[in-house]
Amino acid sequence: MVVGLSPKSRFLCIDIQFDEMYFAVVRKTGDFFEIDFSEKLQMEKGIFEGSRMRTPGKIADVLQQIKKKFGTLPVLASVPEQFSYATLLPSETYSSSSDIRKALHTLVPTPSYVWTSTFQKNKSSYTALQSAEKEVCNTLYILVKSIGFTSIVIYPRALALSELNGIQDAVVCDFSKKQTAVFSVYNSHTIGFSLIPYGTDQLTEKMQSRFSLKADEVSEVLSAYGTDVLPRKEGHLVHGIIHTFLSPIVDEIQSLELRQSEYGLQVSKEFFVTGSPAQYNGVVEDISRMTRTQIQPLDVWEGVIDLNVYIPHIHKNESHEYAGIAGLMNILKKGTRYQPFDL
Repeated sequence: MVVGLSPKSRFLCIDIQFDEMYFAVVRKTGDFFEIDFSEKLQMEKGIFEGSRMRTPGKIADVLQQIKKKFGTLPVLASVPEQFSYATLLPSETYSSSSDIRKALHTLVPTPSYVWTSTFQKNKSSYTALQSAEKEVCNTLYILVKSIGFTSIVIYPRALALSELNGIQDAVVCDFSKKQTAVFSVYNSHTIGFSLIPYGTDQLTEKMQSRFSLKADEVSEVLSAYGTDVLPRKEGHLVHGIIHTFLSPIVDEIQSLELRQSEYGLQVSKEFFVTGSPAQYNGVVEDISRMTRTQIQPLDVWEGVIDLNVYIPHIHKNESHEYAGIAGLMNILKKGTRYQPFDL
């Protein structure tokens, strides 16, 4: 359990994606949180090079700023998907921790920390597994510790995303600038995910090249796409670019659905989108048409921020990018602390 959570308790949440790093200082107020500080770092070539952080000085500068303003806070951090693994094991086959460890040595090829949790569904028991590479976790731990933060908890990002409020059995498509992650969540556990090695930057570049637009103009076009504002001819051309961009992502969504059925689980009926494309109705509608399923933007603040009494200083269109932070906030709210074991 997360102990000592008083109404004025503050925590530092750090969400790491491929080339973006999000920081938020959150404070408990009653049943919800408020955000006292937020920052986003972007690194063109990625946060990590191998298992080491590419430019730790930039990250340290933000951490020093937070420590100077708020003191030594407890830290929750996520490890990006490219250093993680997730799967599901039926407890009928893997009934003991030794069985699970033997399986993991064949499934996870690198030294890792592993988080496990069990659940029951349709009278069957399952063990959900998420792992994160040990060297990456240790690198992050050492950097945060070197600034003077003493209490640090690290989770795979795949675990944090499944903690978002309202997700039970669903597929979540999370867009970032350089990659797209598709998560299969069952009974509030991530049981698998896929990474597509391109993201919204590639869509923006295609639009810029095709229509000779600047980046902010591309955003305006995407905002108008799917509405009466965009003329039919131009809308048709935009649709072709978006369809090409989405096709491999839809393939991965369908692949995860197939994997669910192979586990003997019912295919997810809910589909959510996070990241910047979630703000564009036309793009979300295209994903719905291509998957033949109703897809909706995920309200990442649901359950952790009461929007009736407090509006975060983060722009509404950017809030979709804070899904990882919201997942960590939900872990705080639930008071759950997952304990990993060393593989």
